[in-house]
Amino acid sequence: AREFGAAHRRLAGQSNRVSLQLLDYSSAGNPKPQGLTLLDWLEAIPLAYQLCKDSEATVRSAALDLLADIAPITEQAAVLEWTWQQTDEEDLTRAQRALIAITQRAAKPSEGVRVILAALEKAPPAVQVRQLRLLTRLGDADSLACAQRLAASRDAAVAAAAKTAVARWPKPKDEKK
Repeated sequence: AREFGAAHRRLAGQSNRVSLQLLDYSSAGNPKPQGLTLLDWLEAIPLAYQLCKDSEATVRSAALDLLADIAPITEQAAVLEWTWQQTDEEDLTRAQRALIAITQRAAKPSEGVRVILAALEKAPPAVQVRQLRLLTRLGDADSLACAQRLAASRDAAVAAAAKTAVARWPKPKDEKK
């Protein structure tokens, strides 16, 4: 099996280039590098979207990790759309993580959160049920209010998922004891 390797780090933390490595794990678990490429971030983002569609879960996971690491807020809508489509648990978790990272990287993260909340409230019930746990990861007051509104949904599954999210809502630091 091939794997899009973990070498998707920013070089020296200052560079506008990323390192992408394709590894081959077919020989007794010893990875063999199949190629290393340095790309400008703008070149790496379309490649990451292509790799999100790969048949190998490890490749998809690494591509989502790359998006989480480098995608600017301008990519939020595309990652949000991709996240809404996910039904595989691992892909869903990584897509949500990427979406949160991209949103928090914005100059005004609260505006990005509001985009997510508006999309969630307009989404079909099946998507709402899958995505509600995203709200607790955002953990802000607007997300809590959204979960509370969805808890009153006419759709029983959405209401139950929202009530669970509200019940599991992270407590503010001064309330933890």
